[in-house]
Amino acid sequence: MSYETTLTCLECGHANPVGRTQCEACGAWVPQTAEARSIAHGAESEAQASPLVEEELAEVATRPTGITVLAVLDLVGSGFSALALAALATSASLSGDFGGMALLYLLIAIGYGVLGWGMWTLRSWARIFHIVASAIGLLGFPVGTIINGVIIYYLTRPHVGLAFSAKR
Repeated sequence: MSYETTLTCLECGHANPVGRTQCEACGAWVPQTAEARSIAHGAESEAQASPLVEEELAEVATRPTGITVLAVLDLVGSGFSALALAALATSASLSGDFGGMALLYLLIAIGYGVLGWGMWTLRSWARIFHIVASAIGLLGFPVGTIINGVIIYYLTRPHVGLAFSAKR
């Protein structure tokens, strides 16, 4: 009788010790049961999974609290940008000048809204975009540097990457 001593990462192919839920090489989720591995590969539907496998898959798909906070802040930022756009539209109707600032606020509102939705639903592109935006935000010395540095640090933590790597 042979026992499997390693589990191969489905993302990068790295051999991980049994019991490790996160790949040592890339940080992706490593399913622990054969049934979970087949579901991750798409061989079975999730509806056919046993409760234990569903629990394992749900554990990976859980949104960390920090991501929830960032998503809510992004959505609030979208709302404030929309309010600024409305205020600008109101003042522009009085002065007749609407132009570039309105377009800027509109793009910011849409961008924050899409980013907030992506973070809330754990889309991997949203994490990457947030890291890039925070890297640009590092230029806002000193407060922006500190806040965005903390955000980058958090978003690059293995457990956060693991939440974004679950199959959807």
